[in-house]
Amino acid sequence: MYTVIHQFYMIPSLRKDILSIHNDHFEQISKENSLIYHLKEIFQVHDEETDESVSVEAFCKVFTEVNSKIQVDAANFLLDLISKIDKEAQTLNLPLSLEECFKGEFENKVTSKTCNLEKTINEDFIIIPVSIEKLKNLDESLEMFFMREALAHNNYYYCEQCNMKHEALLERNLKKIPNYLIFEMKRAIFDLDILYPSLIDSSHELPNTLNIQSYTKNNHSQIEKEENKYQDEREESHYKLSGVVIYQGTEKSGKYSSLIRDREAQDKWYKVDRDGKKEFDHENISRLAFENPKESWAHLVIYDKIQTSNFHIYEREP
Repeated sequence: MYTVIHQFYMIPSLRKDILSIHNDHFEQISKENSLIYHLKEIFQVHDEETDESVSVEAFCKVFTEVNSKIQVDAANFLLDLISKIDKEAQTLNLPLSLEECFKGEFENKVTSKTCNLEKTINEDFIIIPVSIEKLKNLDESLEMFFMREALAHNNYYYCEQCNMKHEALLERNLKKIPNYLIFEMKRAIFDLDILYPSLIDSSHELPNTLNIQSYTKNNHSQIEKEENKYQDEREESHYKLSGVVIYQGTEKSGKYSSLIRDREAQDKWYKVDRDGKKEFDHENISRLAFENPKESWAHLVIYDKIQTSNFHIYEREP
């Protein structure tokens, strides 16, 4: 939990926007019951760079599902945190939306093999779950995720026109790409022999930059072939590695730490855990992220859209 909060803190626009919220905004609810207020307090301790230790007890009391002494899944916590902050922001009439930063949209196209069905289903996402089993790097994981999928056998598609189940093809692409892409590295697989989840103990390479143009909706369009017309869109599909949340432990229990790029000092990376924050050599992030695949691995990976350095989630009042 603490390591995810620090990932948010190290996003300059998010940090500045949270710290800029005046305390008068919390008049509708008591400060003690405000998640945003306690998040702001945590940010202030980090921002002042004092020796004061960061306490998350008050934050946890408001975030009712969390006990600071119990480990929670980082991906679930991140999703809940974004949802709760945005909900409270609406209650307080704050023009604040984390979803605007992190939410993207898939376009899922289903084509039946036996009838004339062609159906498009849009699906929002904040985290993209990708497999790492027998795959060398994140690029291969994305190729696997966006590969055309046959819907057959135990996974037939139900056609509402025919009122029957058919074999079909599912094609997924990115309709809307967010300013920050978050990937969940799916390391646990269900072992049918022992009827229990087992962990993949292979390493995985995380590229410093990522181009997702080939997975976007416009890349599949004939119009996209006009080179100059879509130059801006191609540039916006480039991302840079900025954060990794690492899990160390077993499938039952463990602890988290974070690797975070200082976005205001491009060559600096920090490792953050409950013992504090320290700078480290970032030459081989993949090695650190999968230092010992049997015991430690990257759980969440964060990439920034390269053109979003001045993006703000909180439109300040004039």
